[in-house]
Parts: sequence; C-alpha cells; structure tokens
Amino acid sequence: MPVTPEPEFLQPAAELMAREGLTLAEALTRLQAPLTKEQAAKIYKTKSFQGLLRSERLRFYAEVGRDPEWSRKTAIGQLLVCIQNLMAEGQYDKAAEVILKATKVEGWLGNETAVTVFNGLTAKDFESIRAKLKGEAQGSESPKLPA
Repeated sequence: MPVTPEPEFLQPAAELMAREGLTLAEALTRLQAPLTKEQAAKIYKTKSFQGLLRSERLRFYAEVGRDPEWSRKTAIGQLLVCIQNLMAEGQYDKAAEVILKATKVEGWLGNETAVTVFNGLTAKDFESIRAKLKGEAQGSESPKLPA
C-alpha cells in the first residue's frame, strides 16, 4: 500500500485537539478542512495521526509546565475550583476527596493516614507499662491494662 502524504491541516487540527479538547471532526470544521466526519474518523485511527496527536499533547504539556506563573497556590486554586464545580453538580463524595487533597497540598494534613494512640508517651512510660503488665501477667492469666 503506498504511503499517502499527510494533509497540511492535520498538524493544526492535532494542536487544537491538544489545547482545546476538541474532537478531530470539530478541529477540522474549525479549520474549514474539506473532510467528512467519516474521513476524520478513519484518519484519527491511524498510527501516524495518533503519533502526531501525542506529540502535540506533550508539546502543550511542556509549555504549560514551563509557565512561570505556575505555583503551589495555582494548584490549590485549581483544586478549589474543582471542589466548587463538583459541589454544584452534587458530587459531594468526589468533592470531599478533592478537599482532602487540597488540605494535603496546603500542608494542613500530612500524608500519613494512621492515627497513633501512643502519641506523647516516652520510652520511660512504655517501660513502666511493660513492667506493670509483666507483673500482672505473672500473677494472673489475663493481664489488666492500666486505666
């Protein structure tokens, strides 16, 4: 099968898809390309177009990543907007997950999820409790924990 040259409008179409989230048919319509939706669907499935689209997406992500305005506060702001949108849609469970993520980014909550019941006890306290339990275990079969 002979290799057909890529039409000149596929690269701009892939760029529109990467930047604006358009489908190939929408991008081609915006560019006023002379293709039908069926032709666009066939082109979309080709390896060459998928490679072109992947390259355009990576180029776009790299551009966004180099933006000097990007900061921790930007990420928090995006999370807050996500929370508002999810709440407006009634997706409270997803909003709660994003709230938890925002608190971690803000530094209000650590990454650990385990709760320790021994917080504040010193090695001396542990040794005292251990000795008391050993003494009670020797005196009876079921040790009683300190109150």
